[in-house]
Amino acid sequence: HYIQQALATGELQVYEHEIILNDHLRYEEVRIMVLRKDEVLVMVHDISRRKLAEKALEKANLKLEEANQKLEQEVAQRTVSLLKSQRTLGTLMSNLPGMVYRCLNDSHWTMIFVSQGCQSLTGYLPEDLTNSPQYSQLIHPEERENLWQEVQQAIAERRPFRVIYRLLNQQGT
Repeated sequence: HYIQQALATGELQVYEHEIILNDHLRYEEVRIMVLRKDEVLVMVHDISRRKLAEKALEKANLKLEEANQKLEQEVAQRTVSLLKSQRTLGTLMSNLPGMVYRCLNDSHWTMIFVSQGCQSLTGYLPEDLTNSPQYSQLIHPEERENLWQEVQQAIAERRPFRVIYRLLNQQGT
């Protein structure tokens, strides 16, 4: 069939086939090239190694796709779980009297997170205090040095701390 096609079209014919040789499956690539009107050159090349590598690659790709699907499902599940936790935390924070915050240990007490309760306590919105040096200015001037020292000592000793200090509200009182 391929020989007749090569003779009829004059074009190179290339195909692959499987054969059993000495009880082993082998793969060959056959190229048929027209030399003269009724003469062809047939070249047979053993491509077994390449075919086995391709099959191994296909298997590995399937395994990677399966692993990727599992990871995507896990990420989706964890995302749902995280969103639920965030809603729960948000509800808890909104029902706490006063304010909850997380800040950097710098001289400005730069806020990373501030709960909504800060507005009723200070008159400022959380976004007014987040990532700005403004919070340090809300601490009563007579409290600033003592507060800094207490917190630094607790951090150095790696122990929890609780401090009570006065804040100035938006009106400065």
